[in-house]
Amino acid sequence: MLFRSGGFPRRSPTAARRVGTEEKEGRRTEGWILKTEPGVEIPMVRIRSQGSAPGLRTALVLHLEGKEAAQQSDVCASLLASGVEVVACDLRATGETRVADDRIADADWHNSAEWGLWIGRPLLAQWTWDVLRVVEHLQSSPGRRVAVHSIGPIGVAAVCAAAIDATL
Repeated sequence: MLFRSGGFPRRSPTAARRVGTEEKEGRRTEGWILKTEPGVEIPMVRIRSQGSAPGLRTALVLHLEGKEAAQQSDVCASLLASGVEVVACDLRATGETRVADDRIADADWHNSAEWGLWIGRPLLAQWTWDVLRVVEHLQSSPGRRVAVHSIGPIGVAAVCAAAIDATL
């Protein structure tokens, strides 16, 4: 798989910074920015039910429309109701990282996918790398278990990440 993906960049320490906290509707939501590689920052949110302590069970929920769509999903609501901390992020070219006019006819992400091919790193490989780096950051807390849930076609990035990282 690594051969076909164009390979991955050299691993560097992940750097995350909190950009805000909000408490409403029984939820605590923290905004974060995670640097997955030099020049690439992924916006993410960490959500837990109010009153619950940050747990050792965390679910990364992926959606092609980004973290806002993931937060609105039934999957997110169900996980939160069961006491699981939910993390949602905007992988490259999704959510707030989406490039304006990145569509040709019915092909979403056309330009981003094409640019990825030009640089020898297909968009799927870039998404896979981002998933791996988000999970690595989340697992940096001792004892934390991370599951990856996906909604729709973005699941292929989750499957690719699981093929590379046996902890998923």
